[in-house]
Amino acid sequence: MGYSFFLYGVYDEGQKCYPRFKNFIVHQQTAYVKGTLFKLACGLALLNPQGEKVVPGRLVQLDINESHWPIIDALNGYNSSAGKKNFIVREQIEVSVHEGAPVLAQTYCLSPDKKMRGCQEITEDTFYTQFKESHQTLLDRLTERQKTYIQKLSQAKGREIVPVDMALYRELMSLELIVDKGRRLALTSLGQEVSLFL
Repeated sequence: MGYSFFLYGVYDEGQKCYPRFKNFIVHQQTAYVKGTLFKLACGLALLNPQGEKVVPGRLVQLDINESHWPIIDALNGYNSSAGKKNFIVREQIEVSVHEGAPVLAQTYCLSPDKKMRGCQEITEDTFYTQFKESHQTLLDRLTERQKTYIQKLSQAKGREIVPVDMALYRELMSLELIVDKGRRLALTSLGQEVSLFL
């Protein structure tokens, strides 16, 4: 059984999260949805399906079954049992294709229940295309060492301490990705946002 999915922005071909989907795509076509696109503090763009702006992307058919969703959701920062705590949600939205009637498809969107620090609406229609083609995000500027530490810190449980050397500590503090809680380090809200896309 396959699923229709709308790829746009950070999920579209050539973008940060596209590799999570590319091996499952069996068919694709140019499409668009109506909504509002937001630029996150980390530099990536995500959709809010409420809005009237045209957000271009691709409607793809994924060769997956129901058992794949928990893994794909986890890779994309969505936990169906977390409810309003989710930063990103998977929603079914209406997707318009250039030939034919609109179809329903799944996609990942910003959670309407979360307020994002540094999140800005992308207002100009042409800006989206330029943003997608030439934009360098905070994630693109991180070193492998920084990414690895952020991932370790995001997976730490409770008051678990994840050791860090002082040079890396200063780098991540200056980027406002970590906060010193006294005996341990933790991710800031920006750090948590970044960890979802690593």
